Amino acid sequence: MLISESNLLVLAEKVVSRYVNKGVVPSREREDTQMIIVEKFLDKQKKIEDNYSGKANITTYCISVLNNMCCEVIRKELKHWKNELDDMPEGDSSNHYSASQKTIIQDEINYLDKILILFDKEKSKINIALSYYYQLELRNTDIEEYNQSYNKENISPIKINNDKINKGDIINNLSDYICQVENKNIKPDAVRMWLKKTTNTIVTRLNGPFGRTHYDQDSFQVLYELYNAQRS
Repeated sequence: MLISESNLLVLAEKVVSRYVNKGVVPSREREDTQMIIVEKFLDKQKKIEDNYSGKANITTYCISVLNNMCCEVIRKELKHWKNELDDMPEGDSSNHYSASQKTIIQDEINYLDKILILFDKEKSKINIALSYYYQLELRNTDIEEYNQSYNKENISPIKINNDKINKGDIINNLSDYICQVENKNIKPDAVRMWLKKTTNTIVTRLNGPFGRTHYDQDSFQVLYELYNAQRS
């Protein structure tokens, strides 16, 4: 057995607590989220053990697996959690922490928007790239602004796939689209490197020089999904 159930519970609590502290997982959902990812881990334990190469510390490896599972739960439940917060009556004393949590999330969304504004003319391109990479709804305002900045019209927009699509195909499609708009010969690897560098820059600015937050690639994706859902 890769890890005991008692240690698994401890690690699950640590992973979920990170997202509760960031205001992504509502406090009332803490225990349920912990149990969901523990059950997911146990259900896939054989596969998880088979995929363990032995290069990383077992604890580090298990935390990484649990973190990915937690992000899956967040993405699945995010709208449901947000709707519950919206439906809670104001003035309800039991709603105080939930309201505070909602404010924290909104502050982070607003802060992300300010960071993206700093990219100036590249903002629309970044929003298209991130939305397509995460397979989220593409905004017409971004597409129109991006096309206009290169004086392009009638460019066939990339579309979100209903079926599963691998990351390699996503980057290839994104590269083709950028080449059309910018009239350049840009290789998929260059697009991948640009997107990775840009995302790292955004995450670094979110966290700040004094560690105001501790976003990583997974938690940033969750924040961006919230941000994108609010946009018109």
